[in-house]
Amino acid sequence: KRGQRTDEHLAVMKALWTLDHPSFAGELYHFSDVTFWPKPLQRPHPPILIGGGWGPRVLAAVVRHADGWMPVSARSSIEDRVARLRSMRLTGG
Repeated sequence: KRGQRTDEHLAVMKALWTLDHPSFAGELYHFSDVTFWPKPLQRPHPPILIGGGWGPRVLAAVVRHADGWMPVSARSSIEDRVARLRSMRLTGG
């Protein structure tokens, strides 16, 4: 469940960074109307980079949450994976 936990962690961080009175209800974390300060200077939030392999789960997480990807273990061409990421981003996943 590592990927699922990472997805929730990133969603929590984004809520805390971007909402005035964040609330969140997930499998691991539940909070409502909390105060989180100081907010990051970067808007809407600091850049999020996801490092990982080439699998569909990693690529989906990059599309959903990240501002950048740091790929490892080149099993196919980077051009193929970047094209796949672009396609996933355009189609929403």
